[in-house]
Parts: sequence; structure tokens; C-alpha cells
Amino acid sequence: MLKIILPIVTPSLNVLLNMHFRDRMKLKRNYGWELIAVNAHDDEYKVEWGEKRKVHFISYRVRLLDDDNLIGGFKAMRDCLEDMKLIFMDSPEYLISKYEQFLDPANPRTEIRIEKGG
Repeated sequence: MLKIILPIVTPSLNVLLNMHFRDRMKLKRNYGWELIAVNAHDDEYKVEWGEKRKVHFISYRVRLLDDDNLIGGFKAMRDCLEDMKLIFMDSPEYLISKYEQFLDPANPRTEIRIEKGG
């Protein structure tokens, strides 16, 4: 299992949809740099062609979101994981995803756990 802890919090879907396209691409690029900084790009974790993965997204936030906003806000992160070959595709055929959120105003962060699925 690959466990990634990022010192950032994903925006809600409402915020993401109101962003300019250029800002969304910048956000996705920043996620990529954060993943590189924690060495998540190591070849050991690269996905094989067509391999199914289980990904557990945990958000520790200052304020809780409703479920739709939480899940939609992770779209740019899922795209970044796909670009870095940590997941094959973000479609349900290849990705089993679980989303949770907790209050932690003192230490907001995002935790991602990636396992081989089946």
C-alpha cells in the first residue's frame, strides 16, 4: 500500500467549477509537484496496463463539505494520479474509490492510500 500525506486541502466542487480553466490546470500541476515532493512518482508504485486500484481519499478540513462537493473536488487529484501512472484510469472499471472527511482545523491535509485492487 502506498500512503501519501499532502499538506494541502482539495477545494470543493463548487469552487473547482467556478475556477478559470487555467487556474484548474495550475491546481492540477501543483498537485503533481506535491506528489513528486513526497516521492509518489517512484516506479515501484506505477500501475500496470488495465490494473485495478483501490484509492482511499481522506480529507482533514477546517470545515466539512457535503459528499457531492467533497467527491467532485477530488477530480483534479484523480486526474493527477492518472497522469503520474499511480492509477490506470479514474473510471469505475479501473478504480474503486472511497472518500472520507474529518474536522482538523489545526492541521488540514489530504491523505491518499493506494492499494492494488481486484
